[in-house]
Amino acid sequence: MGMRLEYIPPSHRDGKIVIQIEEEDVSELKEHWATALIGYVLGDTPYEKSMESYVESVWDFVTRPQILYHQEGYYVFRFTTVKERDAVMQAGPYSYHNKPFIFQNWERDFHFDPKCITTIPLWIHLPSLSAGYWTADAFSKGASAVGLPLYTNKFTVELNKISYARVLVKVDITKPLVETIEIATPIGTRQQEIVFECWNSTKQNEDAKFKAPKRRNRGRGRKVIQEWKPKAQQEQEEGIGEENEVQPPIDKDRQVSVDKPDQRSMMIQRRENNERQNTAGVQQVINDEASTSNRFAILEECGVQGGVNNSDPIQKPP
Repeated sequence: MGMRLEYIPPSHRDGKIVIQIEEEDVSELKEHWATALIGYVLGDTPYEKSMESYVESVWDFVTRPQILYHQEGYYVFRFTTVKERDAVMQAGPYSYHNKPFIFQNWERDFHFDPKCITTIPLWIHLPSLSAGYWTADAFSKGASAVGLPLYTNKFTVELNKISYARVLVKVDITKPLVETIEIATPIGTRQQEIVFECWNSTKQNEDAKFKAPKRRNRGRGRKVIQEWKPKAQQEQEEGIGEENEVQPPIDKDRQVSVDKPDQRSMMIQRRENNERQNTAGVQQVINDEASTSNRFAILEECGVQGGVNNSDPIQKPP
């Protein structure tokens, strides 16, 4: 059942009709979308069924989210809790068919325009940084020299892997990437290397297990039309009958000619031809769009690949 509405007179300003939406007018939806992520694939727009298969395979550690497709080319994933949303974010980066899969928290005023993207979240490594400095405050200071700090991953928070710290940072891709920073500690100063994580070289996440569903073969096997022959004739052609045995004449009235298939066979063949033509037409449209309208070229030309996207502050260890 739809919502009941009422008439509210609009305002006029400079000859234009103006409506004023206040915060209290939309506040009831704030909690509804608080657990949602916006996601889009650079250079691709996955079909809904394929995205459902991806989510079920890759995000099997959380409750299956609600999957909403927007016709502009992005998806909204609404999770059961904020904790599950954050768990998915921290498990990144993700890729879809070897293309970067970008995420960010849902925003009310989100506008999807890939051509205007200048910042993108990247996972960075801080190798050789002593685990004695692995605190939220220290990570926030170090990551701020690279970009806007967002998250650390689960293993870094729980100190389960200490070879390197892993931090998510939103980076301005129009500027040179920071490769080293200087860290001053109570016992001295040291150089800290910054390693940027990309899909092509270091991608080793659960989404590697995902395999695209095989395209269903819609073609049917060709109908075989069998020709009726008297038993004696069959034995003669197969060499079974006696050489001197007189064969009865073939009853041509009962013989079915393979050159004239029945009406049902012709209908089946015609329908198969139509299906193949329709499939070929759709595939041609997809190929044309992929080759002529790459809306994400600005990112690919920069040589930078994204991770997950979030505007929340860096996560503090428990």
